[in-house]
Amino acid sequence: MELLVLSALQRLGLKTRLHWEFLGRCERLLFSVITDSRFLCYPPLTLATATTLHITTERATTLGGLSVSD
Repeated sequence: MELLVLSALQRLGLKTRLHWEFLGRCERLLFSVITDSRFLCYPPLTLATATTLHITTERATTLGGLSVSD
C-alpha cells in the first residue's frame, strides 16, 4: 500500500530536485521498515504518516528551519 502511494506521487509530476529527494528518502525508509517484521502490525496509513513526518522533521532540522519542539 505504501509503495502504491509513492508511485502515485511520482505520477503527480514531481519536477524539482527537492521533490525527488523527498520521495527517495521516503521510499528508502519504507523499504527498510516493511522488511522488518516488527512493523507488520501497523496499518499502511500509520507507516506512511510516520515516514512522512520523520522525513519532513529530519529535513527541517537539517536546514535549521524548525526544531522538534515547535
